This record gives sequence, structure tokens and C-alpha cells, in this order.
Amino acid sequence: MKICFSGLQGSGKTTLVEEIRKLPQFAHYIFHTNVVRNLMKEGIPINELGTEQTQIAVMAKHLQNSIHENAIFDRCSLDCISYTDYLMFDQKILDTQTYLALLNIHAYLMEQYDRIFYLEPEFPVVDDGVRSKDEKFYNAVKTYFEHRIKDRPKVIVLKGSIKERLDILLKNI
Repeated sequence: MKICFSGLQGSGKTTLVEEIRKLPQFAHYIFHTNVVRNLMKEGIPINELGTEQTQIAVMAKHLQNSIHENAIFDRCSLDCISYTDYLMFDQKILDTQTYLALLNIHAYLMEQYDRIFYLEPEFPVVDDGVRSKDEKFYNAVKTYFEHRIKDRPKVIVLKGSIKERLDILLKNI
């Protein structure tokens, strides 16, 4: 089973994945975490400074990681395409063909995931030196996420405390 967590920066994806990692029923899963942070360490710009190359690298990593049957992802193509939407409509990505190619890969990957959990942004974003502090950027990306998850039966929204989120997650697996 491929289980993905999706949502804005600071919504609690990695925190929730770390809690799931402790549960015995997920001991045989491969965990794919910090994809974007790892790319940033390689010198690839992220957040509102992202580029076409950023989005191509992120989507390629999601595609590469999707080969694992029992895997948990702290981000997925839904995240990548929501940030790509921001870059496209903020005119930071000008090549329509690249955008369309990323949309096609996203559509393919969405079919590969068995469960997609969107973490509702409920907490203040903690400045960790990586997350953007730009509210305009944050709110714009939030709008793109909301548009992308609207009327998607495969996307399950998680809200509340970590325990409440875990309870919803376990009921839906």
C-alpha cells in the first residue's frame, strides 16, 4: 500500500509520519521523507524561490520513490503540483510544455497512491530556517491545494491533534 501525506509547509506531515513509523503495523514500510529538504541541501531552490528545475527534480523524485509497494510519503505529487501551480500562475514557470508534462506525471502518480491524506493547516508555521515566511506565498499555495483536493474522493482530510489524525488515518487504511 502506498500512503501519502500532503499539505502546506508546517501542517504536521513529518510529525505524523514519525508517529506512524513507531506503529508495528507499518514496520515493513519504506518511509520517504524530506524529499524537498534533501533537494534543497543539493542547492536546488525551494518555496517561492523555486523554478522549473525545482519542480522537475521534485516530481522526478516522487516518480522514482513510487516504485515501492509498501511505502509512506511525507509529501506526494499533489504537493508538487500545488507548488507548481503557484510558480506557473505567478509567472515563474513560463514553459507551458513543462507544466503540462508535470500535470501528466501528477495524474499518473495520483493513480499509484492507495491513500492520500491531506493535513489541514491548523497550526502556526514554525520558522525552521527552511519554511517560507511569506504569507502571500503561503496563502496562494493553500488556495492551489484546496482547488486540487476539492471533490477528490481519494483525498482524506485530517484535522485535529496528532491522536485525532492518527485515529482517522487508521480507520481509513
